[in-house]
Amino acid sequence: MIDQWYYWRGGDVVGPISGLALSELGTSGGIEPGDTVWREGFEHGVPASRVKNLFPSVDAPVEPAAPVVEVAVPPAGRAMPPPRRARAVAGRGTIIMGQDGKTVRYKMKCTTCGHEDSSSRSATITRGTTRTKFHCPKCRKLRVTEFNGVDC
Repeated sequence: MIDQWYYWRGGDVVGPISGLALSELGTSGGIEPGDTVWREGFEHGVPASRVKNLFPSVDAPVEPAAPVVEVAVPPAGRAMPPPRRARAVAGRGTIIMGQDGKTVRYKMKCTTCGHEDSSSRSATITRGTTRTKFHCPKCRKLRVTEFNGVDC
């Protein structure tokens, strides 16, 4: 999936455009350093001068409070790599209810008495083991659950 970018100039919102098209606008002067740009999925925009690789040479002062955003521009003749997908594998005391490649929904289960918690939790899938704790009302003890994240 290609990043979709928008920019605000003179009261008009322009977009969505690809990161490559945004980079070309930056080098050709179609976007000025004072214009506001943002990527799909972000709530707030940043000045175009804060976007890395957008302008050939940036002479504008750097504002430390604003976040730095990078434009993903594929090299000529190459496609962008697919987004990272991950998979969660249930470990000790965990029942996986569903996952979408980025997040996992799971329930906790006591490894001693077998009590299954009625509520579910959601977590981002990270590489390695993720451990959480829950209180088993039947045993009246704090139990540790875990699941393992692997890249697909």
